[in-house]
Amino acid sequence: MLRKHKFISREDLQANPDTLYVFGDNERRRGYCGQAKAMRGEPNEVGVRT
Repeated sequence: MLRKHKFISREDLQANPDTLYVFGDNERRRGYCGQAKAMRGEPNEVGVRT
């Protein structure tokens, strides 16, 4: 199932550990701006370099 969220928070990822969350990441895979702020470092996140 694919779900689209208008806003996302770290609490969303933590409340749904069996759900994989994907976000647009940078080349260096560093930083905590935008979506990365809510997702980076969580075990169920995947950053796709854009």
